[in-house]
Amino acid sequence: MKEQTGFQYDFFEALSSTPVRLIVNSARSQSNADLGHSIKSVCNKYYDLGIDFAGAIDFDNAVWQSIRSREHVLVAQPFTALAGQFLTTCKQLIDPEELRAVV
Repeated sequence: MKEQTGFQYDFFEALSSTPVRLIVNSARSQSNADLGHSIKSVCNKYYDLGIDFAGAIDFDNAVWQSIRSREHVLVAQPFTALAGQFLTTCKQLIDPEELRAVV
């Protein structure tokens, strides 16, 4: 189709013009959570695509229970570690520079 219409679109160029952020969901171990850094490295090295690793959300059985009861997990259990991870990840998505550590 490209040869017939003359239309050509570079998907990687379009992806590099807007920020791509990665969130690892339902991480059951630290090695699962660390996959985000590995995926970021592979995308940068092999595809020349810069992505931001926004964070990881741990697996929590409360999510499944909230789905069964048809209630939002953050409403049902607002003071859990999962709620803190949601908050941290949302802050990272909104303003990644604000969460930098000060030494």
